[in-house]
Amino acid sequence: MQLKLPRMVLLSALTIGAVMAQGPRPPHGDGGGILDTATSIERRIAFLKALLTLTDAQVSQATTIYTNAAATIAPLRTSLTTARDSLAAAVKTNSTTTIDQLAAQIGTLTPDHCRR
Repeated sequence: MQLKLPRMVLLSALTIGAVMAQGPRPPHGDGGGILDTATSIERRIAFLKALLTLTDAQVSQATTIYTNAAATIAPLRTSLTTARDSLAAAVKTNSTTTIDQLAAQIGTLTPDHCRR
């Protein structure tokens, strides 16, 4: 029993030392912010090209697919953000009719796989 205490103290000291020796996490992306769409697509394509050894034609097709998808999603994302902000305001004023309308709108804009 007496040998367990020094071992626990030593193990705790080593663990604390290892944790304290860790440096700060580097920022994600450029300065820690959200990447713009073009940079995000470029990084995704570079990853896929390296992983799957894509040809230049396949890289071009994938870039077109991701660019079109981003263009399609952008207005939906804006509408969803606006609806969520409006819903938060409606909840603060307790406007039940507006809450019901906005909840229905958000339900329409939200993909099925996100509602589970």
